[in-house]
Amino acid sequence: MLHLSRCVKCGVKATAKDGKYYLCGKHWLEIYAGKFKPCNECGGEGQVEYERSVVDWSSGGYLEGYMDDCDKCNGSGELEYDI
Repeated sequence: MLHLSRCVKCGVKATAKDGKYYLCGKHWLEIYAGKFKPCNECGGEGQVEYERSVVDWSSGGYLEGYMDDCDKCNGSGELEYDI
């Protein structure tokens, strides 16, 4: 009778059962798979290579690569699931 039950948190059709409580997919993910996923910008590393311009009067300048904390995850390497 799982398909007729409703999630105890939001009332949506339940897809999983936790003991005596029914949960929808997003609430099951929140509890059991954790609330975080690897950042897709840095690949979970927390740092990304960025480029900055460097002025060089003799050759016109160039782009220099440097490593810094990821702007999307603030260096944590994880993002919250959009639930």
